[in-house]
Amino acid sequence: NLREAASKLFKLNLIAAVASATRSIDKDFVDYLITELSLAIGPLAEVIVEDGVEDLGYSLHNFPTHRAAELVNLLSQEIQRDQKKSEFKQNMVQKIKEKGY
Repeated sequence: NLREAASKLFKLNLIAAVASATRSIDKDFVDYLITELSLAIGPLAEVIVEDGVEDLGYSLHNFPTHRAAELVNLLSQEIQRDQKKSEFKQNMVQKIKEKGY
């Protein structure tokens, strides 16, 4: 199995553990994202955000900041009305800039 092989290589000093330097989105960003999506699509926004994060292979606790725009783009596809979709994207791009993501 892969884990056993990696463990053996590590013990032989053939590979090294590397700490992840990837920053994750914070609670403020998640709350804002859910609020903005709720304004556009209603009360299912939180579930849709969680599903979107999982679809990209993460959880809300470890979602990398460098993929925030990709998440916003994915979630915006759930918004039917063009005006609401545009407002959502504009507000989220502003928040991403504000956060330095």
